[in-house]
Amino acid sequence: MNKKTFVCMVMVVLLTISGCGNTLYRKNIRDYTNVTSIEGLKFELPSDVLENCTMISEIDQDIDYSDGTYLYKNGTDTYILFNINAVVIAVQKGTSFSLSNSENKQESIMNHSVCDIWMSPVKNKIKYKSSKSNDAFKLIADVKGNVSITPELYGKFIGKFVYVEIDGCEYSMFAGIRVNDNGTISEKKKRIISNIAKSMMISSLNESVRETEKD
Repeated sequence: MNKKTFVCMVMVVLLTISGCGNTLYRKNIRDYTNVTSIEGLKFELPSDVLENCTMISEIDQDIDYSDGTYLYKNGTDTYILFNINAVVIAVQKGTSFSLSNSENKQESIMNHSVCDIWMSPVKNKIKYKSSKSNDAFKLIADVKGNVSITPELYGKFIGKFVYVEIDGCEYSMFAGIRVNDNGTISEKKKRIISNIAKSMMISSLNESVRETEKD
């Protein structure tokens, strides 16, 4: 699938999605697929994107991934969907951010990575919202991610960092859209990333919780 086809497909999905309120969780949205490839975690991605991606068993440094959408998952703790020209969704179990006890969450976010994606503020400071319910701590932050698929294939993406912790086990996600020539992304694309971020939760939990906004 070429870049033009993928971009058109994403735009169709974006145009069908409305806002989902301000909570850190949300109910299922039509045309999304529930993903359970990470042990103990679930999240949702646009069905059309998943149906049109190419599965790969590894990310080979010698292969050219510059055209098309690819999905790598190992079935336990790593899930990476990427189109270097458009979108990256990376999810990892067993990260080491320790955000529930961190006194400086921005520093903690910037000093660790999700699938080797390092994050920084979109502007001056990282803005985030956090919540805790049934012993599960969740945080969603606005971040910029430096994504490198291979040494020759990389880019800057703007999106969300999502973090869920329960019983000492961490799950983290970076969901981002490729930055355009003027360094921004559209409001429509921001909404689809927000929907993905809000869908991420511990598999055994399914409730909406309160949030606290920080900036």
